[in-house]
Amino acid sequence: MRKTGFANIILVIIVVIIVGLVGYFAFIRNPEAPSPTQIPPLSTEQPEEPTTQPPVTQDENANWKIYRNEKYGFEFKYPKDSRLQEGTRFAFDLSVNLPFTPGTKLTDKRMSIFIKENSNPEDCFGLIKWHGIMEINGIEFHYIPGYKWEHAMGGKSFFASDYFTMKNNNCIGLEFRLGLTDPAGFVDPSFSIPPDPPEKDLDTEVFDEILSTFKFLE
Repeated sequence: MRKTGFANIILVIIVVIIVGLVGYFAFIRNPEAPSPTQIPPLSTEQPEEPTTQPPVTQDENANWKIYRNEKYGFEFKYPKDSRLQEGTRFAFDLSVNLPFTPGTKLTDKRMSIFIKENSNPEDCFGLIKWHGIMEINGIEFHYIPGYKWEHAMGGKSFFASDYFTMKNNNCIGLEFRLGLTDPAGFVDPSFSIPPDPPEKDLDTEVFDEILSTFKFLE
């Protein structure tokens, strides 16, 4: 009896070992496969393009004053710190004295506008050799771009531009002047030469800006 019981125990142990070995080798040969990585589907929607705001353009002449003449039917803008001065050369004669730093060689910076009544094209345009004709705001101007007067008016040099047009038998002239003290125009060596003006005062672009605002009234 004892030998039979001991034999049964040995048999059970052998069976357990065999089952364990079979399971071990089965595990090695067929390891658990890892779960596949989930790849998100590709989006077919186009990305939104960033919206760009258009640049804000500021009217540099927004704070300028407006001169309007109902009698002759025109208007233009000019810098607010300018000084208006009436003349007597023609039926209408007005100077717009532009602001600049005092006490330098710059003595004159202005736009003058005059009107000669009962005129004709030959009388208005015939006395000057014009550079050409240009159109501004639908108006044809005979014009001469910047030129220089040497030693004009006793010790001054002028940078000048002229623009002439006609309306209702009236000759309308716009004259732009930049006047500088010219040491070569003085004979007296004791004359004290003033300092050079700042570059901003010599800027003549303001002449073009004023001209660009000139227009006839409806």
